[in-house]
Amino acid sequence: MNKYHKSAWQRNGKTEYYALTQFQPTDAQAAVPCWDEPQLKATWSITMISRVETVN
Repeated sequence: MNKYHKSAWQRNGKTEYYALTQFQPTDAQAAVPCWDEPQLKATWSITMISRVETVN
């Protein structure tokens, strides 16, 4: 599994969507601009919002 994936589930009769990913060693390059070059370092941040009962 690489990149981002969108999936759905039924909760209280309503369809809800969520995003997931599992990055293997070089798969992050498919989702965000990055290179395997130690000399080219950058920092970036991501904000994820989730309901408390769905965090594991």
